[in-house]
Amino acid sequence: MSQEISKLLEKCYEKGICLWTQGEKLKFKAPKGVFTQDLKDKVKQEKFAIIEHINALENEKISADKEHINEPFLLTEVQSSYLIGRNDFYEYGGIGCHAYVEVEIPKCDREKMQVALNKVIDIHPMLKAVVTKDGYQRILKDFEYPVIGENAGGEDLHEEVLKARKRLEQKNYDCDKPPLYELFITTVGEKSVVHFSMDMLLADSISMGIILNDLLDFYNGKGEKAAPEISFRDVILFNEVTKNKPSKRVKRDEGRAYWLERINALP
Repeated sequence: MSQEISKLLEKCYEKGICLWTQGEKLKFKAPKGVFTQDLKDKVKQEKFAIIEHINALENEKISADKEHINEPFLLTEVQSSYLIGRNDFYEYGGIGCHAYVEVEIPKCDREKMQVALNKVIDIHPMLKAVVTKDGYQRILKDFEYPVIGENAGGEDLHEEVLKARKRLEQKNYDCDKPPLYELFITTVGEKSVVHFSMDMLLADSISMGIILNDLLDFYNGKGEKAAPEISFRDVILFNEVTKNKPSKRVKRDEGRAYWLERINALP
């Protein structure tokens, strides 16, 4: 029955007829002339099944799927735009979206920092991810932890930091060759600078801040942290499944109508 109801609803949506629930009532909005009597009769006949189906969609909850965490999944719209921008099909293309951060700390113990980095990678699965050029991403099961590089042989911290910065601040990564980030340490005397370079296909700036905070917490021994129960893959799949919730369709239709009305007046 659920498949039949889905087909009926999809037929309505294709005609521009939007159905949603309000309590125990079934509401609709449709362009003039498209909601034929025959279609109205079918909807009326299946009214209670439609209400039940819509309410089930609206109340669907996200869940963890650890069994399939290493299987490919779609990119977000933002990730897709970053991937397109890496190609030189367009003027000003051919450049990845990249972030670079420096953090100054007391003299760094590289081995201790390596342990901290490995722990961070374990609790943030996207740090094991690659992006294929056909528009998918995948968290690798067989992942080789990257080795932290270090320059500890200079005399002037500022000069040595500039060398690392010049190499990393605009680095381009091959999106299908992990890892899509690099951690490097510059040490002079009793001071170190941690350089962190990352392709933003993997994380936005807020996420990058979380990663760095976790890294320094692990390094400084501020307790253990567990990986979130819900992965990024779970979120993407949930959004894909629920993007056609009636409530979301209503908002999209309202948004489309709003901008179509304004478009001719935009500069």
